Formats: sequence, C-alpha cells, structure tokens
Amino acid sequence: MRKYGPKLQKKYLKETIIMKNQPSIHEYIITISSCFINTNIPFCIAGGIAVSLWGHVRATEDLDVIALIDETHEIKLISALENHFKVIHHKDKMLQSSLTPVKRYVIILNSFHFVLDILVATNDFLKRCIQNRKLFSVKGINIPVINLEDLIVLTCASGRYQDIADVQALLAGSFPIDRDYSIKQLDALQVTLAPDIQKIILQ
Repeated sequence: MRKYGPKLQKKYLKETIIMKNQPSIHEYIITISSCFINTNIPFCIAGGIAVSLWGHVRATEDLDVIALIDETHEIKLISALENHFKVIHHKDKMLQSSLTPVKRYVIILNSFHFVLDILVATNDFLKRCIQNRKLFSVKGINIPVINLEDLIVLTCASGRYQDIADVQALLAGSFPIDRDYSIKQLDALQVTLAPDIQKIILQ
C-alpha cells in the first residue's frame, strides 16, 4: 500500500472545525481505526472522511468504513470500541438498493456523538476496495483509506446530491485518476450516472 504523508493532510486537519473540549475528528479516526486493527479486521475508511482526506474538505458527522467482518469479529470490535466510547447499535440496513449490509452504530463520548457505518464487504468490488486501499498519515498514525478511483465509484453508486458534488470535486482535483478503471467498475456494478457526472468522468 502506498503511503501518503502529512502534506496531503494539512488542509484537512487545518480546516476541520474543533469545538472546545471536544476531541478532533482525526482523533476519533485514529482510535476507531486502532480498534479495527487490534481485532484483525481488514478495513478501509470511506465516505465523507475519505473525500476530505483526498483533498475535498467538507463537514460530515458520519464515519464510513468498509470491512471484512463476521459476527465473531463484530463482537470483538464492539468490545474494543466500548473501551473508549459508549456504543449504541442501531438496526442494520442495506446500502441503497444493493445487497450490501450496513451495520450502524452511534458512538458517544461526553456530549459529542457521531454515526459509524460499517459496510460489510460481501461483494468483489468492496473486497477490492480493501485490497486497493492507501495508507494516509494522520497525526503520525497510518490509516488505511479507500483509493481515489474506488472512492469515485462508491460515491457515484450512492447517487445522493452531496455525493454528486463530492465526485465533481474529486474529479476536478489535482490527483491523477484512472478514469478507465472507474468507468469499468461502474459498468460492472450497473450504476447509472447522473448526466453531469457522466460528462465529467468521460472527459
């Protein structure tokens, strides 16, 4: 896995809003990632946090993680999380209309809380996202993050208004993108692109 140093994180960490007496979001990322690592669960950070780490900073109250997790690993993970937070398990759901199960937890520390969504890697694409992950350095700690091309595919598949804006920003960024790979994966997943996204991604 390729490692990305602190230069890429500077904008993200500087522009993250940190309320007084509240841990910063990257401290939560480090703690939760350590829980996954210590319980030997292959994973990568995705969603809005990944979008921010790839250079398009935006506010988000959720942490999305893609993980190869079974019931035994989940019990160990929750036990590890409960060493740091209060954890409330919400009803599992499915990602959009796909067959991808999502395990949702509310993570609480003092008066601050956020949502942890774990996308269970039940299909080849999500498993490949974990295999293709990149290492980012957050406060000197290596965190596995979904790679840029897979992030674009996953974000396009979600298709919400904010997701469309994220894809536009990522495609307009300074990092080189293997558009052919992303298009191939979108075709394989039978994702119908919004016209404005289709125009940009096919450029």
